[in-house]
Amino acid sequence: MVIIVVDLNKSTINYINKFNQMMKKELFKKFLFLAVFMLSAGIYAQNVTGVVTSDDGPLPGATVLVKGTNSFATTDFDGNFTIEASQGDVLVVSFVGYTTQEVPVDGDQLTISLALGNLLEEVIVTTGYGTQSKRDITGAVTTVEADELLSVPATTFSQQLQGRAAGVTITNDATPGGEATVRIRGFGTIGNNDPLYVIDGVPTQSPGNINPNDIESLQILKDASAASIYGARAANGVVVITTKRGKVGSTQVSYNAYYGWQNVPNDLRSPAMNAAELGEYLYLADYYAGKTPSHGQYGFSGTPENPQISIPNYVFPSGANSVDESLYSLTPDNIYAITRSADTNWWQELTGQAPITNHQIQASGANEKSQYAFTANYFSQDSPVIFVGYERATIRLNSSTKVLNDRVTLGENFSLSLDNRKGGYGNNQEQNAVSGSYKHHPLLPVYDITGPGGNPYGGFSGSRGLNLGNNNNPYARLSRNQDDRSKRFRALGNVFAEARIADKVTAKTSFGFDVVGRRYLDIGRPQPEYIEGNFINGQTTGFQDQYQWNWTNTLNYKETFNDVHNVEALVGVEAVEAFGQSFAAGRQRFPFQTTGIISFLNAGNQGTSSNNGSAYLDFALWSQFAQVNYAFSEKYLVQVTVRNDASSRFRAATNSGVFPALSLGWRISEEAFMSGATFIDDLKVRYGWGQTGNQEIGDYNSYTSYQSTSFNSSYPIDGNVTAATAGFNASQYGNPLAQWETTTSSNFGLDATLFDRKLNVEFDVFSRRTTDLLLNVPIAFGAGDGGSPALNIGEMLNTGFDFGLNLNGGSGDFSYSVGANISQYRNEIIQLDEFDTPIFGYRSRVPSISITEVGSPISMFYGFQNDGIFQTQAEADAHPAYGSYNAPGKFRVRDVNGDGQVNDDDRTQIGNPHPDFIYGVNMNFNYKNLALTIFGNGSQGNDVYNYVRYFADFNTFQGNRTVRALREAWQPSNPSAPRSQWVAVDPNATSPIMDANDQVSSRTSTFLIEDGSYFRIKNIQLTYTFGDAIKDALGIGGGSIYVQGQNLITITNYTGMNPEIQTGADTTLGFDGGYMPVSQTILLGLNLNLF
Repeated sequence: MVIIVVDLNKSTINYINKFNQMMKKELFKKFLFLAVFMLSAGIYAQNVTGVVTSDDGPLPGATVLVKGTNSFATTDFDGNFTIEASQGDVLVVSFVGYTTQEVPVDGDQLTISLALGNLLEEVIVTTGYGTQSKRDITGAVTTVEADELLSVPATTFSQQLQGRAAGVTITNDATPGGEATVRIRGFGTIGNNDPLYVIDGVPTQSPGNINPNDIESLQILKDASAASIYGARAANGVVVITTKRGKVGSTQVSYNAYYGWQNVPNDLRSPAMNAAELGEYLYLADYYAGKTPSHGQYGFSGTPENPQISIPNYVFPSGANSVDESLYSLTPDNIYAITRSADTNWWQELTGQAPITNHQIQASGANEKSQYAFTANYFSQDSPVIFVGYERATIRLNSSTKVLNDRVTLGENFSLSLDNRKGGYGNNQEQNAVSGSYKHHPLLPVYDITGPGGNPYGGFSGSRGLNLGNNNNPYARLSRNQDDRSKRFRALGNVFAEARIADKVTAKTSFGFDVVGRRYLDIGRPQPEYIEGNFINGQTTGFQDQYQWNWTNTLNYKETFNDVHNVEALVGVEAVEAFGQSFAAGRQRFPFQTTGIISFLNAGNQGTSSNNGSAYLDFALWSQFAQVNYAFSEKYLVQVTVRNDASSRFRAATNSGVFPALSLGWRISEEAFMSGATFIDDLKVRYGWGQTGNQEIGDYNSYTSYQSTSFNSSYPIDGNVTAATAGFNASQYGNPLAQWETTTSSNFGLDATLFDRKLNVEFDVFSRRTTDLLLNVPIAFGAGDGGSPALNIGEMLNTGFDFGLNLNGGSGDFSYSVGANISQYRNEIIQLDEFDTPIFGYRSRVPSISITEVGSPISMFYGFQNDGIFQTQAEADAHPAYGSYNAPGKFRVRDVNGDGQVNDDDRTQIGNPHPDFIYGVNMNFNYKNLALTIFGNGSQGNDVYNYVRYFADFNTFQGNRTVRALREAWQPSNPSAPRSQWVAVDPNATSPIMDANDQVSSRTSTFLIEDGSYFRIKNIQLTYTFGDAIKDALGIGGGSIYVQGQNLITITNYTGMNPEIQTGADTTLGFDGGYMPVSQTILLGLNLNLF
């Protein structure tokens, strides 16, 4: 062990003591610094908890944001939140419908109470190239909430919009994938009355296959003062759609799905006859025509009082009771397709239960600088009509971010959709399911004796037997079209940049695009069993592609002077260009029947090739616009708008149109003399005047176009009788003097919020006058076969009103809201050409069924006026002669012009397809976790032309008839007596006497015009929202399940399948040529907020 002894002197000892004291001070400083650091860290990184409440209790879903940072939180079901914040930080707390508060952090437990705000101020409306508080709107603008749309699952948003907005008439196409017809405040032109759609700032004429679940808000600009900012394309109103954005808060991921079953009525509303009833009808029709009853299939005996009808065992060979079935043959050289008789209900064969399903997943999130929203959706719907369906897949991404110290915002909105219509079916077709169910003979079965697939052509029965008619087997037709496809691709969106270039000035540039590509495949199958059929197969493939781009640049200035003068100004320019082209090719005589072979065009016979192509869209638009909004003390409101459009569809001298607008608002509730009216929360009156244009006249109306075809412009000028020399001729004459249609609108409106915001009322009266109507006037036959151009020669007037109200209230756990709207328009043609020449509409197998003439609404039904049925020969003899038609049991046709005879000159207006009014009702009831929604809509006073009755109630074809034609027909009580002595069994019979020789009764008359009024319970939904126990058990943020019934009840006197008849050409409204009924649907749905 070694011991070391150190001898220290006094100075050394003093040095050591000083060193120790210094080290103690340094250690204390470091300890103090560490303590302060830890304390400050606690201050700057503490977890602040709190609760957000209101007078009605906690507010779940409120946003709590640390001002100036990206840190935020969302309150839970009980209004609680936890957020990392520092003492002295400011929390920005917001909730829809409540006044936003800024609360400093003072402690680690906060209680924040939000006051109810002005709901009108909270609602931000997207109008023209910007947004505006609904409270300050001076034009006629209707807002429809996304929740209301989504309560009715549908293919398109326009189907969901039906009945939701006053002044908007929507008629649905009842086929899967079909689009609805939208009309805003009636009809402003004889041409195209479709509104303009603006989707995230991108204008388009068609909403197409946009996913309805992507919509966040929807505004309808109904008058010119609201819509004139869009100028030349806004004459028929504007539908502005904004898709979903990310909300400030944590990332949210949700999943929504539903599955359902669709059905149509088990039988036709006017049932078709069975085989025995049809036999009786044919017997009596022959007898009453003075013929000996006979038929190629039925056996007739007995008397008209007791007819005896025998049904054969076979319809091919015709009327046979026995046949050697081994002789069956179906080849080009020997067609002997033996077919047994049947008693077929064709409607039941063609329809059945069909599924509908939808799946959507969406994710969204946002902070103070950036936001994003992503959705992916798949929708599938089969039709209750067999072999027909539709499916759609869509994705959407919307995002934006702030850069350069938050002075610049960059963003994009993009959607991509693919859809596919399967099979072949259309409304208003003589060979569709509705028409075929009446026209096809009940003696015919679906299949001949070979059965399903029993021969190379499907084994279907045909109409080659006697007196079976020439209708195609409707089941076979649908089956053979099941591989037809119409596939569509659409990319729609925009990219934009918005910069704050000065303290009160922002600039925005946006480039939008809408690209659509479509491919269709139409496979033609042999139909040798059909009496007009053949053994030839074929295929046609077509392509369409189109694009439209728009580049919009705006400057916006916003300032408040002296706290009472609010000014906002907007100026901008916009360029639009669109082009679309199509091409189709086809071949026949493919070597095999398999779909894969027929789908391959080159596999067909080259000698049967055909092709065609054209440009169907080609225009450009260059525009400048400006708008100024001014408000004084929030009481007096003024908006001034002007737009100049130059369109390539007009020649240089007339291609520019200026469209101004002015609207005024007066918030009466802010006046001192209203202080005593405590029940009024907000009351505003407004007036708007403006002009809009219409350029939808085709792309080349100003120019004469030419064609070169073998039929129109090829001649054997060299004397060769087997080969012609190709030339050119005018296919469409041009009108270089054509100019804009101009619609001038005025609107007076009132908006009121009453009784502590429990009642909201909107009322508008309007007038729309369109001048310089562009009409296609027939040209002289000597000018050739070229089409006529549109000329400015007409004038039209629409007047009407819109009214809507919403009432909400409740107590405790119960709440309710009731909404209703009603609207009316009156249409009148003021002027046509210089001679006021009427315009005749659609003609099918009958002369034109509609007429448009001065002094009346567009598209009035046109035909003969029936005044009942002649009961005796004496009545018939006393009436003005109608050729040799007049007789007991026949229609008493009115001699309209009083010239003593009935002929075509007595045709007159016999019905009005325009409703007296349309309306919608929406009711919501909530109790704790349960919610019940009921929605219905209707139309009153409109007439429908039931064209199906033309061939189903008369001796028009050899197919089937309605039971009405037999059981409700006028019949003599003494059929064996001379006709001059006939007396009715039932004087109240509504249908004319059965007569095999009668080709007059089926002419267009009031007999075919029916009242199309209806009320439909469109939607009933019961929803259960998950409570905390279920959410905790599933580990999700929230959710609900629901059961829904659609179209369960329709109240109408219309005898067709669907009183809701879609608009075709606007000169032929309300024409039912075999319209498919809406499906009655039961849905089960699930909504999950995953986190």
